Amino acid sequence: MICRIALFLSMLSLNTAFAQLKLRDMKEWKTFDSKSFYISSAGERIECYGMIGFDAAGISYYTASQKAQFIKYKEIKYLSMESGSQLFINLPVNDNRSMLQKVIAFNDKYILTTYFGATTLDKACVLDWNGNLIENNIFAMNIKNNEDVLNVLKKYFNDCPQLSELVNKNKTEKRLPLAEISLVKCGDRGIEEFTPK
Repeated sequence: MICRIALFLSMLSLNTAFAQLKLRDMKEWKTFDSKSFYISSAGERIECYGMIGFDAAGISYYTASQKAQFIKYKEIKYLSMESGSQLFINLPVNDNRSMLQKVIAFNDKYILTTYFGATTLDKACVLDWNGNLIENNIFAMNIKNNEDVLNVLKKYFNDCPQLSELVNKNKTEKRLPLAEISLVKCGDRGIEEFTPK
């Protein structure tokens, strides 16, 4: 019983550390291989070590010397995580605001992204290849919104059965519609061709 309470308290403190961005509390179990980097708004490449923490204002990470750092989203142009398996790009979510958005899928006309709403990656956008918003504020990270997400996919990604299969799999497994989906290529264009304004 005491072990269960200790485990619960340690998990609770770990969640609190994430929420408060106290990376030093998590140092023991992090690996310090550089698998991630970001490109600053000034064009500088910054290597990120260990696990990257997200909140509504920015990201936290470690430097090579194991120093905890925090950077606001507006100061990041691109973020590549886990050796390129996830890509985040600073893109508009409305006429007045840009946010760091995770690229979920792309075809020859559109790019589907998710971004932070109030506290989590819970909204999605469809953009064209110039970074213009086509559709935004799609509530994508709620199990009840699977049908909404599938309707958006039919409208913009009907030529992408692999993306529909992944969303349907998440629906069957009662997971969030876009959970664990990243960089699904649905056409001939590569994401490296993306040139937002």
